[in-house]
Amino acid sequence: MRKLLSANFSRLWKSKIFWLLEIFCFAFGVFSYTLVAINTRNLGHGWLEYNAHTYFYLPIMFLPAIIAIFSCFFIGTDYSDGTIRNKLIVGHSRSSIYLSYLLTTSIAVIFFVVAYLFAVIIVGLPLSGSAVITHVQLHWRVFNLLLILIEYACLFVLFSIMDSNKARNVVVSLLVAFLVILIGMMFYSRYMQPEFVNHVVSLPDGGIVLKKGAANSEYLSGTIRTVFEWVTLTIPHGSALLSLDKNLDFDWRNPSISVILIFVLNFIGMQLFKKKDIK
Repeated sequence: MRKLLSANFSRLWKSKIFWLLEIFCFAFGVFSYTLVAINTRNLGHGWLEYNAHTYFYLPIMFLPAIIAIFSCFFIGTDYSDGTIRNKLIVGHSRSSIYLSYLLTTSIAVIFFVVAYLFAVIIVGLPLSGSAVITHVQLHWRVFNLLLILIEYACLFVLFSIMDSNKARNVVVSLLVAFLVILIGMMFYSRYMQPEFVNHVVSLPDGGIVLKKGAANSEYLSGTIRTVFEWVTLTIPHGSALLSLDKNLDFDWRNPSISVILIFVLNFIGMQLFKKKDIK
C-alpha cells in the first residue's frame, strides 16, 4: 500500500488535470469573494453577515463535478497507460489498488477545498474584513461536509475504476454528479416546505391584505414526510443542504448515514473491481 500511495502522489503532483482543477477552485473563490465585496459595498455589512455562511460553503455546489472529473482522468490515465495491469503483475492486490485510488482522490479533494479557502483568505478578508468568516457556522457542519465529500470520492472512484474508457467515464460521471445535485435539491426543497405560510389576499375593493399562518398545501406530513426526510438524508447533496441549513441543529443521522454509505460504496467497488477483466 505504501508503494502504491507513493506512486499515486508522485503522479498527483505532476498531474495537469489536478493543477487545472486547483486553479479553477481558487479562481472560483476569487470570483465569488469579489462579488461578495461588491455586494457588501452596495448593500452594507448586514448583507454580508447574513450571506457569509452561504459563500463560505459554496464549494459543495460544484465539488461533486470536480471530483468526478479528477477521478475519471487520474484513474483513466492509469488504465490507458497499462499502469493498473502492471501493478497487478508485480503482486499488488486489487483491494490495495482500489484503496490507494480512494485515498489519493480523498486527499485531492481536500486540496481543492484548501484552494477555495486560500481565495477566502487572500481576497475575502482584505476586501470585506473578518465578517466573511466570523459569521460562518463551523463546528459539526465542517465534519459533516467532509464526510459527504469523501462519500462523493467513493462514488466516483467506483465509476472510474469500473470503466477503462476515459471519455465515456467522464460523461457518465458528470451526468451522475449533476443528477445527485439536482435530486438532492429537489428532495430538500420539498421536505423543507413549512407547514404554514403567509399569503397575500386580494380584496373585492382592489386592496390587498396579508393573511398570516395559512396552511401550506405543499407541506408534507405523515409517512410521505418520513420517506422524503430519509431520502434527503441519504442523497449526498440533500445531506449537504441539511448540514448547511442555519436553522437546523446537529442531527446524528447525517454523519452516520454518510459513514455507512462510504463503507457500502467501498465494499461494492472492491467486489466489482475484483471481478473486472483487466486487459
